[in-house]
Order: sequence, then C-alpha cells, then structure tokens
Amino acid sequence: MEEASKYGSGKAKGKFGNAIEAGHFYYRPNSDKAPDLGWAELKCTGLKKLKKSEAKRAKERLVICMINFGGGQRADVPSLLEESFATSHAKRKLESLLLVFYDYVKDVPVLDLNVDLVGHWSPDENELSMIEEDWRTIQGLVEQGKAHTLSEGMTNLLGACTKGAKGTDRVHQANSTELAKPRAFALKQAFVSQIYERLKNPSKKAQPELNLAGMELYRQAKSRFEDFVVNRLNKYAGKTTIQICEELGIIGSFNGKDQHAQRMRRFLNAILTGNPEHSSKNLAEFKKTGLSIKTIRRMKSGLPREAISFPHFEYDDLIAEDGDEWEDSELYGMLTNRFLFIVLKFTGKGTDPIFVKAVFHSLSEADLDDARLAWETAIQRAKEKRYDEMPGQSENRVIHVRPHDSKDKDGNYRAGYIRQCFWLNKSYLKDFIK
Repeated sequence: MEEASKYGSGKAKGKFGNAIEAGHFYYRPNSDKAPDLGWAELKCTGLKKLKKSEAKRAKERLVICMINFGGGQRADVPSLLEESFATSHAKRKLESLLLVFYDYVKDVPVLDLNVDLVGHWSPDENELSMIEEDWRTIQGLVEQGKAHTLSEGMTNLLGACTKGAKGTDRVHQANSTELAKPRAFALKQAFVSQIYERLKNPSKKAQPELNLAGMELYRQAKSRFEDFVVNRLNKYAGKTTIQICEELGIIGSFNGKDQHAQRMRRFLNAILTGNPEHSSKNLAEFKKTGLSIKTIRRMKSGLPREAISFPHFEYDDLIAEDGDEWEDSELYGMLTNRFLFIVLKFTGKGTDPIFVKAVFHSLSEADLDDARLAWETAIQRAKEKRYDEMPGQSENRVIHVRPHDSKDKDGNYRAGYIRQCFWLNKSYLKDFIK
C-alpha cells in the first residue's frame, strides 16, 4: 500500500493510471514492450461531460507506447525502422486493451476520482486496417528522415502525439540530422470517445454505420483510403454544382446562401455511400476519425469567401482550460482531426460555382503551434473580461476568435451575445488551397 500511495499521490497527469497499476494490479508502472497484464494492455483515461448534457467524451487521446525514431533515442523501445506492423510492439499492445475510464475533475487528488467504466476492447478488422494504414504513414516519414515533420493531425485513428516534460524537448532520428519532438503512438480523442460509448451502452441501438460504395474496388486498388476517396470525387472536377447534380440524378430543394454546399453534400453522399439521402458522415471510416467535412467557396481573387468556424464556446468553459495542457484542450482535439475540404470556385456574380477539387488536410505542427498562441491569448483575455479583444485575424496566422452571430445592417452584433467561435483564417485557407 505504501508503494500504491506513492504512485497515487498528487494530481499530476498519468497519476491515476499509476495508482491503478500499483494499487490494484500490484506492479510498478513501466515501459515494457509486452502488454501489462499479459492478456491485455492496461490503460486509464479521463472523461469530461459535454456542454449542457449528461453525455461524456474522452478528455484526451489515449497514449499507447513511445516511438523510437532509430537515432539512439532509447534502448527500451524497438526502433520503428526495424519493425513491421504485424510484429510491432504498438500492434501487440493495441490488440487487447483493458480500459479504465474515470471522471476527470480538475485539481482533485487522483485517489478521489470516480471510476465510470472498466471494459475490454479489441479493434475489429476494419479498425485494425485503418490503424495499420496510419502506422505505415508514420513509419514512412521516419524512413524518409522526416520525423520532425510529423503532426498528430496527419492520420486518422492512430496519431503520433508529442511527449516530453518540456515542449522544447528534442530527440535524434536515424535518417536525418534534424532533431524531432519526442512522440508516442496514441489513439485519437474522437476514436476513444466512440470506444467509450460502445462499451458503456453495448445494447444501445446506434445509428448504423454505412459501408463505402465501391469497397471492393478500394480493396483491389490497394491504395490509401483517402487517395481512393478523393480520386473518385475529383473525377467531377471542373463541373458546376448544378451540372454534377444533373449528371448524378440528384434532385431536391436547394435554397439559401449555402445551397451550393447542400448540393455538394448530396454529391458526397451519392459518390461515397451510393445514395444521396445517406449521409457520408455515417461512413464507418469517417465516424471513427471525427472527420470534419468543410466547403470552401473561393472567389475570383483566390481568397475564400468565408473563414471556417468551429462550434461556439462559453467564456467560462474556455477559462476552465487555463492551466491544462494544450494537447488536452477541446480546440486541439478538433484541430488534430482530419479535414475533408470541398473547394468551389465562383467565376462571376450570378454564376454557378465550379467544383475545383476535394482534398484531405491536416494542420502541420507549425500550424498547431500558432493555434496554441491564439488559444492561450483567448484564455488570458477572457480571464481579464476583455471580451471585445479576442485574438483577431491580424494577430495569428492560423486562427482567430469572433462571434458566430451575424451582424445587422449597421454592422453590429445582436445585443447581449456571448457565443464566440474559433475560426480558421481566410488567409490560411487561401495559402492552403493555392
């Protein structure tokens, strides 16, 4: 018990898992290559309540094991360059997880936290295939000597998350002199939330997941899932949204300023699910990744017509993140999901926009570092009640904060608004789509 008390004291990140390992399973926390329990890897992760709801989501991504870039980084972890996925230590640990979900409460000692759920999880065939694709993407960059370019957002289920006591920590890699941030394999936050929901409510009738139309063609192509998807969509590049709908027999009432986005959503549905009425967001590969599908309307100048918004936040919720790590923030979780951008081009007033391309995108590590500065600034100004001085587009290269509400004819927001959003800057989107 003295050993368990040592590991379970305090409020530091990871202490809850240490307390469970030492106090319940009677072993010291370690970084062994083999699964903790022999038959399963033990992992503990926190939960946070969703806004104005009793539902919960994973507080953070679930770290599985460290990544060795092969530069003499550490002897206790196999070099990624010397592994295949089939025999990798990451796969061994991921094949069987005993998950302990607990209710995270800030500044509460770990031994006082409530355990919500204990459950066993193993990836199904589809999930394991997606995880392998992510693993190979990460390994490929390390083989190319590009470990320093890794970003958690560039993969779908299995990410390469940053690790290290200090944000300035760097390690060597085998095939480059460039130093890289230390990283670990981790299941991404959106996926961990889905795993929790399935374990918590095994008998609940969930919204059915859809299979990709042309799945057999995808398997035969043996290409990356995202490449296969964009190749199918981009066959229609150069046509107007109306021409595409006519060619595919998509009918409906499309009205309002987002009518072209409505048409493109039906287009996505038709191509990816085989039915314009079935939402492509319910594709198994999309639901598990937390994928964000966004339409960018590009003007003749090349500048996007609008910035892209994220769900609104309350000031109190933002302030509550003060003192937390950036990687645990709600914004970081959204920014490290993959994006599918549908780019439309307007050629003149009153004309139908042309579909330019569909492309998957993730924020680079430099993009995330800039976004972090805006997040930190927004928290500080919210604490000081400087609500009219949230970081604008001129202050940050990647994101800014402003209300989601529309302005009236005099250029003013409605009285008493409190809803604010983070937005991807138009200038950032312009550079990206160019």
